[in-house]
Amino acid sequence: MKIQRVVSTRLDSGETFTATIVIDYSGVDQQSILEWATSNRVIAFQRSLRKLTRDECKDLANGGNIITIHAPNAGHKIESESERINRLVGMGIPRHVAELAVRNPEALASITAEVENDDNDETDE
Repeated sequence: MKIQRVVSTRLDSGETFTATIVIDYSGVDQQSILEWATSNRVIAFQRSLRKLTRDECKDLANGGNIITIHAPNAGHKIESESERINRLVGMGIPRHVAELAVRNPEALASITAEVENDDNDETDE
């Protein structure tokens, strides 16, 4: 199998060179191709991580050091905590609720469930 792409590169001399590159995968096993593709996705994901704080990176790893990401999303921007809060505030959610939603979604879910139960109790009466 062969894949071709048009590649444009700025040379150290300042000139631009454009060519069609053909990558020939003949005789290469599937595992090797996946490993090469993974290298590309890792580099793309690292670009996204650079914008985050160490704590935000740890949050992505659920407090550990393993992050699972779907390959097509690896290069997409990752919203920081403050960006997520500001997005919710921009949608009309009060800041303290937005902060709770982002920083402690389990607590927000618990509070929401209690409020819904209280509302149901009032309608039953």
